[in-house]
Amino acid sequence: MKLSELKVGNVYGIVPSWGYNNSSARKVETVRENDVEKATIISLDKYEYQASQRYQDQTKFVLAKQGDRSVGVIVKAVDKNGNDFYWTARLADIVEEWSKLEPIWADKNKLEQEQKLIEEAKQAKANAIKRQAQEYVGRSSVSVPQSVTDLVGKRCGNVTVHTTGYGEDTTAVATLSLADLETLIELAYQGKEQVA
Repeated sequence: MKLSELKVGNVYGIVPSWGYNNSSARKVETVRENDVEKATIISLDKYEYQASQRYQDQTKFVLAKQGDRSVGVIVKAVDKNGNDFYWTARLADIVEEWSKLEPIWADKNKLEQEQKLIEEAKQAKANAIKRQAQEYVGRSSVSVPQSVTDLVGKRCGNVTVHTTGYGEDTTAVATLSLADLETLIELAYQGKEQVA
């Protein structure tokens, strides 16, 4: 942000100097809540920028000399123990006012939750289809090979019942030799002729 856009006492989302963050952390559209600290601007005076330095006393910072290029403003945040700490933040690291970032994050979280629910529903449906196919295989794994053997006779090859596919495309299938299939087809035609 520009210095003219900042106000002392306002709370901003500020990229901390002690953590690694890529350029997306500095853009309002792509910043995530855990990329920034919730911090208050204490002073708009330019101080010597001290990367990774945090103090509990704001008087430890040194005003920048005229012409210094590495400068920042003093900001304050509260740690997990409730203690105030201060650091110098570069203007490029000040993303936006916290109150403007919160609705963006809320919308993203809502969208992520909706996507998560959709994915969970798809996964539940896929699991149900797979479970149903496996139950069908379990019920048929003895009866189908036995029925084929009864129809084809002793020369029947190996008949297996198993599932194939993934997710919603999971199906129960029986595998038998082409010769056994031809025999079953012939038997079916013979039965059809007898009925007719």
